[in-house]
Amino acid sequence: MLKKIGLPPIAWGDGASLPSIDPTGHAVPLVDAPAGFFAVANPDEEGGDVAAGPAMDAHWSALAEKRLFELAGKFDLPGEGIADNLSDGGARLTASDGVQRIEVFRASASWRWTRLSAEAEPPAAAATVPVDAVTKANAFLAARALLDPRAKSVGVSYTEVTLAEPEGGAKSFPIETHVDYRFSWNGLPVFGPGAKMRVTFGHDGEVARIYKFWRDPGGEPAGAGERRPVQGRRHVRKRLRRDAMFARLRRRVRIRIHSAQLGYYAAPPREVLAALLPVVACECTASMRAMPRYDFVRYVSAFRMRAADWESLGPTLHAYVWR
Repeated sequence: MLKKIGLPPIAWGDGASLPSIDPTGHAVPLVDAPAGFFAVANPDEEGGDVAAGPAMDAHWSALAEKRLFELAGKFDLPGEGIADNLSDGGARLTASDGVQRIEVFRASASWRWTRLSAEAEPPAAAATVPVDAVTKANAFLAARALLDPRAKSVGVSYTEVTLAEPEGGAKSFPIETHVDYRFSWNGLPVFGPGAKMRVTFGHDGEVARIYKFWRDPGGEPAGAGERRPVQGRRHVRKRLRRDAMFARLRRRVRIRIHSAQLGYYAAPPREVLAALLPVVACECTASMRAMPRYDFVRYVSAFRMRAADWESLGPTLHAYVWR
């Protein structure tokens, strides 16, 4: 099929650059690139790495149980509330005392907290919007020792509803306010659904929900001190040309890369992941006859990796990041 339609041409936009590539075309690593991966997430207590597979599953499961009890203390959920109302949903551990609920993902120890009364609030009128949502969110987190220096606020957003009015027409108003955070590590951004945090204010203007999707890196990365060249533009373009999403199209596709940024990738909180993988995040636009503009993001591994290294990172990482 690819031979019939031809591979899509790639235009490298003016705003797209790989800062690790010098003018002569030689790779200049921005950070130490280990043999297998960078930051091992939560090494074992003896300081060794936890291998992917059953041992990794058990490691994260035990960490999730520990995290649940830690959070219960921070949110003043009584110990008997955990013992009497602990439920194991397989992918998540949940505890509730009827006033609040804590959920912890077994695969990553990521978590979500919910004030249950906020779930019953009807969106019949506009919510109370906090005057300074970021300051208020930070204060709520700080009071419970939940502020994370690696997470920075990136903005405030709103959930709105639109209701039809009896005399005709419609009105829209906010019912929730969200403060979003993004993570960084080693001075580089961490991309992906497994690296974000949000504080949500409910209809009454008070904190209603929090989630923190994040795996705490720790210890020296495997192969620290061994440098590895960052893959350049040619490899990134080659991987984008082979994108399966264009394989069935009968017309030529044109792709423009608007930005290319070096960072790490964190898989969704339901996935087992052994490390934060260095990637190049490409923001692109595809143009074709059926769809003049289609914006998308693709993550390409920043380094050439052996098959054994790749498999050790996690069983599903290949679904999110290209080698």
